[in-house]
Amino acid sequence: MNFLFGKKEEGEQAEAANRKEFDQLAETIRLVYDQAQTAPQAALDGVKHLLCRVKANRSLDKRQRSILNAFAHDTAGFIYLELHRPEEALSEMEKALSTYQNLQDKTPLVNSYLNQSRAWMMRNDVPRTFTSLERGLALAKEGGLSRAEADVLYKLGVLYSLTEQVEKAQETFRKGLLLTQQLGDRVTTATFLAQLGQLNLQLDNFGKAEDYLLSSMAVFEEYHDIANQLQTYDQLVQLYRRKEDYSKSLQFAHKGLELARSKADAQEESNFLQDLAMLNYLENNYEASLSYGQESLTLAERAKDDAGKMRACSLLAQVALYREDYNLAQHYAEMGFALTKPEQHRREQAVFLNNFAEIKLAEGNIRVALGYLEQVSLLFKELGDLPTLAALYVRIGDLYLEGLDDPQHTAQLAEKAFNLCRDQSGDAGMFAFTSALHLLQILAERGHYDEGLISAGHCLNAANQELQLRTKDHKASYPAAQQAFWLLFVQVLMILVATLQDLKNNNCAYRSKVDDVLFQIKDRFGDTFTLDAWTEAMYARIA
Repeated sequence: MNFLFGKKEEGEQAEAANRKEFDQLAETIRLVYDQAQTAPQAALDGVKHLLCRVKANRSLDKRQRSILNAFAHDTAGFIYLELHRPEEALSEMEKALSTYQNLQDKTPLVNSYLNQSRAWMMRNDVPRTFTSLERGLALAKEGGLSRAEADVLYKLGVLYSLTEQVEKAQETFRKGLLLTQQLGDRVTTATFLAQLGQLNLQLDNFGKAEDYLLSSMAVFEEYHDIANQLQTYDQLVQLYRRKEDYSKSLQFAHKGLELARSKADAQEESNFLQDLAMLNYLENNYEASLSYGQESLTLAERAKDDAGKMRACSLLAQVALYREDYNLAQHYAEMGFALTKPEQHRREQAVFLNNFAEIKLAEGNIRVALGYLEQVSLLFKELGDLPTLAALYVRIGDLYLEGLDDPQHTAQLAEKAFNLCRDQSGDAGMFAFTSALHLLQILAERGHYDEGLISAGHCLNAANQELQLRTKDHKASYPAAQQAFWLLFVQVLMILVATLQDLKNNNCAYRSKVDDVLFQIKDRFGDTFTLDAWTEAMYARIA
């Protein structure tokens, strides 16, 4: 990070007889600032001593003392950030603001806002984080401070990415990329390329992600920027793994591991070992996977990295499960679960509870497995992860029907899954609807007509209300989602009709409703609408 102090004031300072004393004190504060990341406590002691020196030095005029005090307090603020004490950091930085605002060069003020944004982020205050960055960006633009502007754009883009504002993140990173290219700063340009690569990876734009990441990697390797090299190698591992190009993914995992070992970075080494464990697991090389995973766990313990230990334990439990070593799987799942904290690690708890459920299912103990899965569903409900919750209801419903011959529970879970879609819009709602429909299909196909009829009726009423709302929406951007929902609606109707027919209650009103809805769909969407194989088969059945 660039030092937050700007150009040294000329004018009055240049004419002062004690300029040498001022410069020496300013340079000492700079050195203390540089020490903050490696030895923060020693740096804090040093800056406190420097504040006393400035206060006691009467040869400095009022303006010089004010500038040095501001530099020292801002340095103290940065040190407190390194010590993870954001309240004290904000307090110290506030003492420098009035002086910075009166300086002609706004670089110190811009950098102070950058540090303030970091403090607010530590306190999980996202709105104030945005405010600090936006103020810094406005000042940098106003002052023509291109490098400072690039720094702010980078952090602003990262914040947009963290808050899932993907379009704004991409726009911000592109602005930063253009700016650093104009400055001829290849390393900073590469950091923007890496961020754009990561964003495109999240969006499943694998081609663009690959181009951005490989371009950034070449620069980081050229300049021996180890921290960014490691991060980019990790992104490339994930990219090729998701493309199922395991050969290339393994290649970058080994490169990352080699680099992490040369740096003696136990945490990074552990992460790449986990990558190797996962990749070998995906290729069914369970012995190699177990070996890499155990080595990763040992290093995570050495690095006191609880998150790394949890990830390693989860993976090891899964590998042991596939090796049918249920005792070992239970051991790692229990070890990982013991590391979790209820208020901080709900998702991690869900992973280990799911491990317990998988182990009990493998042992044939369905009722105990269902108990664990019910706990998992409560955790995902607390997290608000409705797509995962809907999928979980399907899994639990299948187990009730297959393992316990309990269609009533399956029907209840279908209704629960469907009710999720009424509280959500977009993909989450559609996924919940599809999940509910899957369970209704299972009930109808396996002859549990009474349960299927009741649930289908409830779903039909709710679907009809949703369909009426969606029919009112004629936006051009929405036809695909509308069409998908209409098709799902027809499928619910078909299940209902088929169920009634199987009950020897040939309800012509529902069958005619199917034809009516199909006619409306074809009239609305024309030749773009097609029925999938399941719907074609069901329609042939009820026709």
